[in-house]
Amino acid sequence: MNPRSQFKITILFLLICSITQCKSYSFYHWSTSNNLCDNKINPEPLITLESLVHLDKQKCLISLISRYCNDPESFDRGQLKIAQGYFLTSPSSLRHDTLCLSNALVNELNKIMIQQKQKCVFGFYVVHPESLFKMGTAEFIKEARRHAPCVIYIHDVDELQYEHRGGNKEIFGELIAFMGSRIECRHENKIILLASTNRPENLMTGKLISIIGFDYPNFNERKSLFNYELKNFLPDIEQFDLDKLAEKSDGLVWRDIIEVINAAMDKKQNRPPSPLLTQKDLEDQLQGDHYCISDNTEENI
Repeated sequence: MNPRSQFKITILFLLICSITQCKSYSFYHWSTSNNLCDNKINPEPLITLESLVHLDKQKCLISLISRYCNDPESFDRGQLKIAQGYFLTSPSSLRHDTLCLSNALVNELNKIMIQQKQKCVFGFYVVHPESLFKMGTAEFIKEARRHAPCVIYIHDVDELQYEHRGGNKEIFGELIAFMGSRIECRHENKIILLASTNRPENLMTGKLISIIGFDYPNFNERKSLFNYELKNFLPDIEQFDLDKLAEKSDGLVWRDIIEVINAAMDKKQNRPPSPLLTQKDLEDQLQGDHYCISDNTEENI
């Protein structure tokens, strides 16, 4: 390979690295203000249904809601009620996945709004229980309606039940009743609430609200994740043994797999003249002491 070609490959690889490693999502930093406007997040455009390759079961939620928003009359004719609130339950290390699903829902709904040439689009809000403590349920509902259409992600919703943490069961009960209401037919009035918790056993809700569960990715899901993430920045991934990578990554979650790839790429940048990632680079990173995001979830979320 001549020096000019080698230089071009190296520059291309460094550019790809810089793009790939920009996955520090803005929705990890939110306000605890009692003004819903201060909790607005710009949805990440790259988080789409297609990118959630390991969440096929959970994506059924998005499909149902988006189908209703696209054609509410057909649901009404069948007397099918689509609630405006859902619980997302997961281990703390999978909070990233629940946020990404919520983000993908916003993007999917806004596709529909654009296709239908609507004048409004869905806003995305990430709300901490402390904000709800300050607002109270009545003010929160008033704010949600004022900012409709919107998708509101509520972090650690079970904390609303605990008086020793500032919450009370009355606020929680009123929120549950609001979540169980039907989604409004008119686009400009639509509100969708997605409430997360890593302590589903503490939710005192009866059977009022649908619960969407998240679990660690299995072998096939981890294989799909490696396949998707590697295809994002490599022209040819035929060289990779995805089965082996999936086997060696048992126990890792989506964010961990991204971190493994990023860390392997960081090391590769300092090894010219062959800057392209290899199977061995990834296997070495999986065997080494890579930074495991899922072990530090509470610090990052």
